[in-house]
Amino acid sequence: REQLCNNKKIRTAAQRSAGCGLSEACQRALQEGTCKLVHGAHRLRSAPTLEPPNLPDVEDVVAAADTVRACAYFGTRMRAKDAELLLCPYNYLLDPVVRAASDLDSLLNGAALLIDEAHNLEDAAREAASAELSLPALADATAALAFALDQEGVEDVAEELTVLHGVLTALCGWVRAAAPSLQPQGFEREARAWAGKAAAKALAEVGLRHETIGIIDAAWTKVSAAANAR
Repeated sequence: REQLCNNKKIRTAAQRSAGCGLSEACQRALQEGTCKLVHGAHRLRSAPTLEPPNLPDVEDVVAAADTVRACAYFGTRMRAKDAELLLCPYNYLLDPVVRAASDLDSLLNGAALLIDEAHNLEDAAREAASAELSLPALADATAALAFALDQEGVEDVAEELTVLHGVLTALCGWVRAAAPSLQPQGFEREARAWAGKAAAKALAEVGLRHETIGIIDAAWTKVSAAANAR
């Protein structure tokens, strides 16, 4: 979306809204039905300037989309279904969230997969399975869940909110307790590495265990769906 979105109104809205990226602005426009270009995305599949022997780049795709009044992003995703060769970064294969969002599994059905620079796969897989969260962000999320629990009309997701709030509360407490043991790592940054067993034990103490991950994930899914429906 960052490179292909050709809706000037959405780009302007993203630039003017603090804390709202282009992806969020695009998704909001889709939910509200205010993006007209997405309805013409199918027209990009037959854009003559994008057909062989042409080798279009991102600017060419956006220009073609503007010509036929189509969404360059969703039009490109439609064209991917007819492509003989697809190029993508590692995270499209290894990150389950990105993979699901890009519908890559359906595109790879029966395809041959070639991986360039395969020695980078280990780092890419580690990054895909990792997350970086700040204590202020965790504290804000915990406070938001506590506020939601006090609102009326949340009875249908009260149990799930309680689960999420409990996990985040425990996680915040663990981060605060671990803070004194951190060591300086560069400019204004502190860190500490835990061995595998010690890390697993710490996560288990805050409720993140193998047997609870499914419960937490289901709670998040239900709360997210309820929030999007409101």
